[in-house]
Amino acid sequence: MSDIIVNIDENQGGFGDILFASKLIDEIKKNLLKEGKLVGNVYLTSFGQNNTFLRAMRNSGIDLEFGFNFIPTGQLNKLIESGDINPAVIIEAPTPSFGTVKCPSDQVQILSAREYSYGPYETVKLGNSYNHAESGKKEEYEVALTQDEKKRLSSYKTTEKKAVVRTGLIEELNEQGILLTSELVDLARLEQTGNQKKLTEQKEFFLQALPKKIRHTILQDQQNLSEYEENTELTFGYSHKSNRDFLHIHSGYIQSSEKNQDVFIASGQNSETLKEHLEEVIETLKEQGFSKIVYVDYDNDQEETLYDNEQPGKVYRLIHSKGIPHPQVVALNAISGPLTLASGDQSFGEAISSNKMLCYETYPHKLLLYSSYKERAEGLTEETGHALQQMSLLPDTGVKSQRREAQSLHALGVTLRTNPAIRQDITGINSSIAHNNSLAAHFINHIKPELPPISNPVDLAIIENRFESDMLPSVQYPQQLFLAIRYGNESAVKAMLKANPDALTAKDSLNNSAFIIAAQHNQYSMLKMLITAADKQDMEFSKINSPNQQFTMCHYLSPIIQNNPGIIADIFGSYQKDVAARLAIIHPKPIQKAPVQPVSVSNVGMFAQKKPEPVSAWEELEKSLQTFEDETLVMSALVVAREYLKAQQPRFESQYELVCRDCENDLELPANWVYSHVEEFQQMIGTVREHIEKTPELRQAIGTDWLPEPPPFLSERISETIFNDILQMEEEEEMKQALKPYAIVLREAFKDHPEEYGSYDEIVDMCEQELNVEKDWVTQHKSEFQEMVKIVQEGLASKQKLTPYNLDRVDQLQSGPQVTYD
Repeated sequence: MSDIIVNIDENQGGFGDILFASKLIDEIKKNLLKEGKLVGNVYLTSFGQNNTFLRAMRNSGIDLEFGFNFIPTGQLNKLIESGDINPAVIIEAPTPSFGTVKCPSDQVQILSAREYSYGPYETVKLGNSYNHAESGKKEEYEVALTQDEKKRLSSYKTTEKKAVVRTGLIEELNEQGILLTSELVDLARLEQTGNQKKLTEQKEFFLQALPKKIRHTILQDQQNLSEYEENTELTFGYSHKSNRDFLHIHSGYIQSSEKNQDVFIASGQNSETLKEHLEEVIETLKEQGFSKIVYVDYDNDQEETLYDNEQPGKVYRLIHSKGIPHPQVVALNAISGPLTLASGDQSFGEAISSNKMLCYETYPHKLLLYSSYKERAEGLTEETGHALQQMSLLPDTGVKSQRREAQSLHALGVTLRTNPAIRQDITGINSSIAHNNSLAAHFINHIKPELPPISNPVDLAIIENRFESDMLPSVQYPQQLFLAIRYGNESAVKAMLKANPDALTAKDSLNNSAFIIAAQHNQYSMLKMLITAADKQDMEFSKINSPNQQFTMCHYLSPIIQNNPGIIADIFGSYQKDVAARLAIIHPKPIQKAPVQPVSVSNVGMFAQKKPEPVSAWEELEKSLQTFEDETLVMSALVVAREYLKAQQPRFESQYELVCRDCENDLELPANWVYSHVEEFQQMIGTVREHIEKTPELRQAIGTDWLPEPPPFLSERISETIFNDILQMEEEEEMKQALKPYAIVLREAFKDHPEEYGSYDEIVDMCEQELNVEKDWVTQHKSEFQEMVKIVQEGLASKQKLTPYNLDRVDQLQSGPQVTYD
């Protein structure tokens, strides 16, 4: 029992939940390795056929910098049964599912946690604050919360070692904290100690973790961050719809500064809206002495000068991107100034980690989270409490009459800059949270007692850096080689590879190689040593970069390596061009999809732009296929084009009709084919993506962002529309009775076509393990089964989201089950 599993339910969550789980894994792994406590590994799995989250990771590489192994739930359970994975702790967070990971013994610890979102309960009754709510309403909330927690834990029948971890900052509810980013916490502490030399080095490190394009956009002609900061202040913000208020606050914050100002905003708002918000503060900025005001559209490589008096003076730039990956958010937090804008959970934690004065976009379901932060100022100065109250920003609705007064926002910014007591109080609050409310630290305190003492002498020798050559006959390959890599024990790795050169390409049960393990754990001097050994063996790069079950070594390389050709050259030597080529495929450069007409700007800030004529990606793709005779590629392109064009209607109507005709007549694939062949469609998308990425002209013309997303598996949609409602029932017996017809009928309907359903193994497990329904149940209960078929038909027909799916297999059961189980 040495492994740790983090499980999320993707039917309940979104991409922010992957980030939560990934960060939690990273913090657990780093801490336990540092303390020499981790012999096994930490795995991420998700319930819901893993379609949505895994697809996102494959398409964009999100969160892979945390170096985890992602395993589909069905496969994970098989690895647990075989003993390849032996969990000591199963963590259900941040969207706990109901016992979907098999618990192999009564010694496994189950930890269940919801992320600090108060939506599941009627928090509107509590108002804007839990601490200040009426006692009766707080009691109701506590009862509902406790019932939900008990229900989640009751799904695990094989162990009584179960606990709930409440997340957030409400101490009265015994919430244990929020996820922090340890690197940012360390940087903030360094800043407070005044060690300027070390601080500069660390900030330069974070700068180098940014892509070259961002570095160039920020630094322009400056050589390094120190030179840049002599004349310019950088402010970073991450938000959905609170940018207008933040720009007003920022305009007050910089009023007394004599430096240039760069404001980097990552926001989904469109360019026109951002420029309208900037227009509101232009007069104020002119009064403050700015001689030039520029809007930079980072995504489209466009720069527009909105004001220029052609006199020497300060320059103000608003740099806008519609979205940047999480590592870039962390790096920009690290190198930017004290004021920030944040939205959601992770950017909230990152702002606190980096000790920022936090303007928070407070959506209704985050009111209790922010109030628990704000109320930590109670007992401090009245000015601090008032400032924190004002720093809670409501998302902009677009209705001008509902917007906050610009003058008061500006005044708040002035106060934040000129009142050192407020800055000191906020620093105290942030530091207290960093010290006392680290959620990861709380999880680690739960985990450490559950990990058995390390008794294997070779494991201990590796961890304690006292591995000797006489231990080589006892080494278990590749497990202990990988352990030595994770702990950075280079002498042990050298000895093992010298004794067993073939171990360099050995794989574990998840198909991980030594190269992947080194990349996952940021052991880059170790990776360089492995690459040198591979080079001496004249190993092909395809072998070095051989994937595990999901990703390659290159996927796991950290941003600091991916964004710096010099570091790539140092580590990979003769393979550097191979690595660069692979990274270009994994992270293609942004492609401008259609020509953008120049924007005309008048002196009063009115913007006008002609809309570009619509361009069909299929037209360009079809042209490129004229020189190819690959039937698989052509078939894939047609099916992908049909789904793409369908979403574009009524544009490209004639093209859509032609493609539909080819698919249905020539390929004999009906209109809803992709809904019952999700995995095949995923492969088709991959085939088309690879063709585009290998064709420079095509990649430049259309890129890959237009490629359609596969639909969810039928199992995922049924979980979302049917099962989730049933699983909310308070009585377990009532819940089982409601699940039973669906589980039995779906098991029977898709027994010969499990790939059409999706997570078919889970429906079988539900029947046999949760509901105690044996395989031959239907032959002994034919009449009852027919009644169940009718119930399921009515239930499925009532859900609009299930309309595109082929449910004929359920209808065919009306003639009676045909049991032919293997």
